[in-house]
Amino acid sequence: MAAIHVRPEVLKGLAGKVVIITGAANGIGKTAARLFYEYGASVAIGDLDVKGGEALAADRGHFSRTDISSWASQAALFSSTFEKFGSVGCVVANAAMPEKSDFLWDDEHDDNGELKEPNLILIDVNVKGTLFSQLSSTNESISAPSAKLALHYFRKNPTPGGAFVVTGSAAGYFGGSPITKYSTSKHALLGLVRSLAILGPERGFRTNYIAPWLTATEFSSELDEIWGDRPINTQTEVAEAILTACADKSLNGRGLFVAKGIVDIELPLHQLESQWLGPKSAELWEMGRAHLQEAFRGYPTHYLDLPTPKN
Repeated sequence: MAAIHVRPEVLKGLAGKVVIITGAANGIGKTAARLFYEYGASVAIGDLDVKGGEALAADRGHFSRTDISSWASQAALFSSTFEKFGSVGCVVANAAMPEKSDFLWDDEHDDNGELKEPNLILIDVNVKGTLFSQLSSTNESISAPSAKLALHYFRKNPTPGGAFVVTGSAAGYFGGSPITKYSTSKHALLGLVRSLAILGPERGFRTNYIAPWLTATEFSSELDEIWGDRPINTQTEVAEAILTACADKSLNGRGLFVAKGIVDIELPLHQLESQWLGPKSAELWEMGRAHLQEAFRGYPTHYLDLPTPKN
């Protein structure tokens, strides 16, 4: 088991860092912002909740009203943060929409009785909004903002580099019903993290995925009657995983599953590849992966096999 421990001595390294968190005015994002403050970081909050965001940013933070599905809105958050603090050390793509019904079976019809196109705004927010925060500033045509903006500003830092953390979900690994769109969006973000983790070592940034199991938030309260007295994460437990992913320099391309503790899923999956693929298929996959990675990136080593930096 690849247990990940929350180590205060590592989190102390966040002192003086500048952190951008989308969706930080409430819930897990708000709890994470407060914990970043406790460890001496400055926090920029992007959220539609102006009252909650401004209150949270009142001390040594920064607030920018942000619609994460809008490129211009996220770009304003990043530029104003960099202008105020002079750097961006960690970006937490946390904002997301929940899902309350299964669109596959809940049919809506237009005035002619024809099946209406499903509302996919959840995909726009959860997937495209996170991409905006993450991808590099190249000439690629990408309809997305968090990733792109994060890597752009990581390169502008006085010392280039940073950490990108995606708040995903256990549903990104295991699926779930009736939350089909939500589960799909979180699977997509896991694919993004795995792809960015390949780029990180050569470009000086790290990327990790947070996969919380059921957590006590304003959304989970609707499940109280169904869930009963079974164990449930606190927001602080998930926030500690977020801070660890930001602060721990040894973590890149990891999937931190949070269920009353933190366990990395990605490293064991990689180490046991020959068992779940079978020796022959695993050998063929690794041969092809290494060849393509060397052709496109210049080195064949899998990111989870690289030497681990010290904190």
